[in-house]
Amino acid sequence: MHVFERMFTYKNSNMSDQTYSAMIRTILDNLALVKEGTIYDIADACYTSPTSISRLCKNLGYKGYSDFKADVVEMCDHFSFYNFVLPKEPSNDTDQLKNDISDIYEDVIREFRNIDNGLLDKLAEEIDRCNSMFYFDYLCNFEQLYALEMNMAMANKSLYYWSDMKQYDHAVSLLDKETLAVFLIPGIVQSSYMWTYVKKAIESEAKVVLLVQTRMNQTIPKEADLIIQFAGRETQIDTIYTNILWKMIAVLFRKRYLRK
Repeated sequence: MHVFERMFTYKNSNMSDQTYSAMIRTILDNLALVKEGTIYDIADACYTSPTSISRLCKNLGYKGYSDFKADVVEMCDHFSFYNFVLPKEPSNDTDQLKNDISDIYEDVIREFRNIDNGLLDKLAEEIDRCNSMFYFDYLCNFEQLYALEMNMAMANKSLYYWSDMKQYDHAVSLLDKETLAVFLIPGIVQSSYMWTYVKKAIESEAKVVLLVQTRMNQTIPKEADLIIQFAGRETQIDTIYTNILWKMIAVLFRKRYLRK
């Protein structure tokens, strides 16, 4: 769950807490101030104290204001990648819409042509082999796996989602030879902490699968059992690619367990 979703969720689920809701509204109206200012600047804008701002950040799941600010900066700098739907402004012109959608699918087709289908079948095989799958995703796009989760449930297998770094140590400690650990890691500095847990997962008895950027500053561990790479758009693995990927994997897995 990215920082905007955290703020929206907290604000909408705590309507009776007018103090923090008002602070969130002010922050959303002053994102540039968050990027360029200090906690004292934000406190002044919200007519509150730095301590209250720190408390809000902790309520949102952050260790403190610095972590919250880092997520806001990253989100603002790369917003087009989080919010990617169409590459151009929407239009009511039918021909223009056809061209825009065609461009998207041409990109997707080009991307999947570069992926070895054998790797996808191997991933489906590993899911079939395991008792449970642990999915670590920096962007928290868990809805992409709903079709796979449904099929795994039918096969008496479990799928667990992990996006909160605070839970990673606990999650990795649960890995064993019956589990499959899958990491989706975009090529951005803010996701670099995930590589520490990739190493820990490799050291466990679990099978490890990496879905990573084609051009990474980080050296990809060759010890991983399976590596699938996406080009993506500059700094993010496009959600549209991974969405299609997991639906394809769900179909490949379903074929396997239906044959049993």
